Amino acid sequence: MGCMMLTSAGSLSHRAPCSVLIGACALAVAIGWTERAVCVTQPVHIEVALADGTRSASVATVDRDGAPWISLSAVAKQLGGDCRVDSGRIYVDFAGSTAWTNLGSVEVDGPAGRFALAAPPVRENGEILIARHDVFVFFSRAFRVSIRQVAAPAQASTGDVLEPLSDEELLREEAIPSASSLEAAPAMPVIVIDAGHGGTDMGAEGTQGAREKDIALIVAKTLEASLRATQRVVPALLRSKDVELAPQARARLAREAKGTLLISLHVGASYDPAAAGFELFVASPSSAEGVSSGATGDRRARTEASLSLARALDAALQRATGSASRGVRSVPLQLFQTVDMPGVLVEMGCVSSPAEETALQAREFQAAVAAGVVEGILTHLGMTPASPSPETAP
Repeated sequence: MGCMMLTSAGSLSHRAPCSVLIGACALAVAIGWTERAVCVTQPVHIEVALADGTRSASVATVDRDGAPWISLSAVAKQLGGDCRVDSGRIYVDFAGSTAWTNLGSVEVDGPAGRFALAAPPVRENGEILIARHDVFVFFSRAFRVSIRQVAAPAQASTGDVLEPLSDEELLREEAIPSASSLEAAPAMPVIVIDAGHGGTDMGAEGTQGAREKDIALIVAKTLEASLRATQRVVPALLRSKDVELAPQARARLAREAKGTLLISLHVGASYDPAAAGFELFVASPSSAEGVSSGATGDRRARTEASLSLARALDAALQRATGSASRGVRSVPLQLFQTVDMPGVLVEMGCVSSPAEETALQAREFQAAVAAGVVEGILTHLGMTPASPSPETAP
């Protein structure tokens, strides 16, 4: 991997192999990543098996906000298809079929039905970008084809390639260290992160203008970065932008992520301005009434695991933030009705408290909350927490 600073003139302040930089730098400059740090990895080499033969693509990977992204347009065209945008909708034509999604949305519709990506595709300076791991999800789910990441073309004769990824591995593909490693990372727990509210749903609002939806999203992104930095778990955000998701959509996305644990982030409010501190909630048995057949697993075991996670989070958050704990409560939670994983809803503080509203908007406090949640998760999973400095969201 080569890290460099791209300037508006396209010059490089750090040298890296030309074979790596040519396509990646062109992509970075083309989409307007100027005057900012860009980390370029080796191109991703992809093969798709069709009835009429194998098609391949080799597309540069560029870090975007700390995560690897690639051009969906380039992948589709190199594989013999096409990608276009019309009225905010992205269309991908491939193998005689069409799949589509909306800009800013994780939901994809296609001939094989509807499914969800881990992150919504974006358009920057006319280029359609997709998270690297999502390109495998997109083509395998939308068109029901066998897609795999392979060695560089010059090395392909060795037969050293990745096997086709399963649905679960597709969502975890970002854990592969680089395109040149040629080894899938060992399966790791998937931590589903739900940033509460969003879009027109503001959530609780403070007297200073703080909004629950904004605080939840910032902390969710900070938590995602902090969890990824541990290299022991794979984080999966249900929303990465200010969009509104119905509880049923959140639950479905959580199930499709095949999560190990679910963390839902919120802030509280009270008629008493003196009320302060964080509070943790787990689903009561009544929340599970009417659970669909898709939500499998032992209900009692999930409840006990949720309580265990909540206790670990309670202790860790007290250490990390210095805030008072308002305890662990068992209440009916709509989000948890149809998921089959342990989960905890974290109310990070009371926005109705002037002092706590200020704290909840401070990046230092937000990072401390994320650090506490990371510690609690690792403790619950039996992993010895390290002592890293908290990550902050971009």
